[in-house]
Amino acid sequence: METPTQLVKRSLLDPTKVDTMEVGEAMVESLDQELIDCIERGKKNLSDPSFAIVQILKKDRFFQNGIKRIFLYSAFLPKPTFDQAVWIYDRRSDKCTFMWSIPDRECAAMLSALISVDKNWKRTADWCKSLYKNPQELIDQRRKETKVFLETEKEYLQSHSEELTRAFDDYIKTFTSNSLN
Repeated sequence: METPTQLVKRSLLDPTKVDTMEVGEAMVESLDQELIDCIERGKKNLSDPSFAIVQILKKDRFFQNGIKRIFLYSAFLPKPTFDQAVWIYDRRSDKCTFMWSIPDRECAAMLSALISVDKNWKRTADWCKSLYKNPQELIDQRRKETKVFLETEKEYLQSHSEELTRAFDDYIKTFTSNSLN
């Protein structure tokens, strides 16, 4: 299986041979069960009506050119970064909405530097340009396009500050009373 970067390099030679769907398929092969497992963990451990599912790609230390997919759930929308795909899961509709997929640094730099991009790569190139220019722009644009809203980390911390402060205070009280006994 070709990596997303390999697909982009191949598409520069002939843009009609590769499109963003092919890159997406390269990133999500065998993804379904891992995504479902992460959603189930998030449903069990979070009470929020919606939460983010984040796929991070990491190089495998043990296998040359090996890539590991790591799935995490989050109560808030993460800041866009390299080697990342994000979905928002909504409990009420039991639906996952794709938000974005950012390729690795090399691929993102290549796409954002191109003056002309094949129509199949325009959306990914725009996401990469937004990542370098202003990541909040990407978040705002995807919220508008998908009509799905989940707070960013900053928004989440602001809107839940009292709740988080109380939980922290309770933790400190428990910790100090246990250590004094």
